[in-house]
Amino acid sequence: MIYIAVVETFQCNRAEKVETAVSGRTFFYIEWLGHESGQCEMAPMPGFVLRVVSRSYLPPSGVLSIELQLQWADRPTEHFDTQVELV
Repeated sequence: MIYIAVVETFQCNRAEKVETAVSGRTFFYIEWLGHESGQCEMAPMPGFVLRVVSRSYLPPSGVLSIELQLQWADRPTEHFDTQVELV
């Protein structure tokens, strides 16, 4: 198993959907955030989301790219990329 922790800020007034996928040597974490709707009475609170990926979906060794995308309904998409060495 591979564990990937992603720092998120809670969005109490936006629809949200998260998907993960593996293609070749790249793991994708994609979060879609909808338009703001109404007032949010809570202060933004950062938190962690832990994703678990079975090694059977990944290459046995070598470099794995991790691409994180925040796809906003009303802003440009944000990309955050990193790599890990699988052994």
